[in-house]
Amino acid sequence: MAFRRWLVCSLTVCVAACGTPAPAESPRSVSGAGSTTSAPFTLAGGTYSMLFAVPPEDPSGCFASGWLANSNAGGTALALLPVVNSSATAPASGTSYADGVAAGSYVVSVDAVCTWTVTISPSR
Repeated sequence: MAFRRWLVCSLTVCVAACGTPAPAESPRSVSGAGSTTSAPFTLAGGTYSMLFAVPPEDPSGCFASGWLANSNAGGTALALLPVVNSSATAPASGTSYADGVAAGSYVVSVDAVCTWTVTISPSR
């Protein structure tokens, strides 16, 4: 009987101390037009995939490049986005990965002459 009471108390303390796990981080999309830097956003930290996409662009397509940067570190590139080049009739996209991202505030900076979207997703 004493063991059962100890076990129930121990489990109760563990559940209370451990709490509930944090909710999974959702993918985040950042969009823009032309060469610009996004508003800051928060990442929980870890490894992320970064899908960079541009639409078809008349008359000669769109060449775009960019990077993920810590918003508090002067915009130094932490991870490069893939270089994408759409044509007048076909969109373009590419995926790159950022490993060991610390929890914090980040921005996406892009050099382009067209609209673009970056989708950043936790990759566990």
